[in-house]
Amino acid sequence: MKLTIHYLVATLLLSVLWISCSDDDIKLYHPEPEPVPPTFMYLLDTVDYPEGKYGLIDRGDLAFEYDDDNVMKVIETINTETYNVDSLENNLIAYSRIRESGSTITFDSLLIQLDNTGNALHSRHVTYSKSVSSEDPPRRSQNDSIHFTYDGAGYLIKMESFSVTGGTSPRYTEEYTIVNGNRTGIKVTQTSTGIVHEYSYTYDNTDYNPVGRYNYEMPFNTHSQTLASCIMVANLVYFSDYLGKPNKNNILGLTISKTVKNVTTEYASIAYQYTFDEETGLLIQTTITGTVNEGTLPVGYVTSFHYMEKEIENKE
Repeated sequence: MKLTIHYLVATLLLSVLWISCSDDDIKLYHPEPEPVPPTFMYLLDTVDYPEGKYGLIDRGDLAFEYDDDNVMKVIETINTETYNVDSLENNLIAYSRIRESGSTITFDSLLIQLDNTGNALHSRHVTYSKSVSSEDPPRRSQNDSIHFTYDGAGYLIKMESFSVTGGTSPRYTEEYTIVNGNRTGIKVTQTSTGIVHEYSYTYDNTDYNPVGRYNYEMPFNTHSQTLASCIMVANLVYFSDYLGKPNKNNILGLTISKTVKNVTTEYASIAYQYTFDEETGLLIQTTITGTVNEGTLPVGYVTSFHYMEKEIENKE
């Protein structure tokens, strides 16, 4: 009899405990997994340049396209020309461009040879032209090259452009001064004219922002480079990922001197002011102020940057 009573009491206690365990109590022991918040990456989509030619480099607005691995594959100078980018075997990078002007189509092929660290050693550029109305094969009109030299730390210290592949006398030379991980000076020599431009940069102490390289007169985006008669030099900013270590910090200001027949004058003195998105921290705008070629840059001389947002798949 006592055994039966003990059994009934135990059964009642278990029943009470079971009933008192609400759904909320159960969840404490078996919590629902928290949803993983999405993670985003941002790729540079377009660059909008200010209007007006004031003696600085003058570019059309840029647009970029990427493959599924987020590697840049197309660079478009909006409404003007398009560069297609391909990685080939044996450390080769290929850039190709097609332009049409009137009845003539021009094909540009640029091959860049990289070393085992990913730095450009030399490049070869060949141009072919063809008349739309003619059945004649394309005619080669240009065949030039560039040679690159680096220091022991991996910084580009010299670039030489030759008008003929295999030539021994460069038509255009840039020599770089590196101080504390930054390009503080560039000496540009145009052999044919004897004109020398010297660029002197000052820096802040913030970490380098790679988007800033697209601003006017940055080390690989200068007006001097457009005078070199070479597709790669004139568009060096597109290839700057292969030109050694980047700057350590961001450029605050720049002065440019110009020497003609041993007479040196100040060509430009400009400053850069950067604006960042408060939420993402991305560079969205650069305002350039100062004087160029004895003229003052207008108020609101601004370069704007726009990005595409891509969600990164979270692997659990």
